[in-house]
Amino acid sequence: MGDKLLKYTAKIIQDSLYESDDDGLAAYLNSDKFIVLSRADSVGMKGRQKYYDAVSNPPFLAQRVRFHLGRCLIDDISRPLSNYIDQAFMAERSIQR
Repeated sequence: MGDKLLKYTAKIIQDSLYESDDDGLAAYLNSDKFIVLSRADSVGMKGRQKYYDAVSNPPFLAQRVRFHLGRCLIDDISRPLSNYIDQAFMAERSIQR
């Protein structure tokens, strides 16, 4: 069931990029971690809520899925991508649960 949930989540993330006409990039990093690189203005709040709801309520599970996300805006393309990924993970971990 875990693999099915990861595949479902990947599809929702991919759909969100296609629907927003964004030149963004989504990737599965490891374990239960995904990354999305996109322009800051590519998906409005209404669009984000739609995908958040879709990932939270997979049609094949009886219960809701709880997940967290961290965001980081890329402000200097000369910095290594790993720095931005680390910042996003730190933001995710700082959320009060």
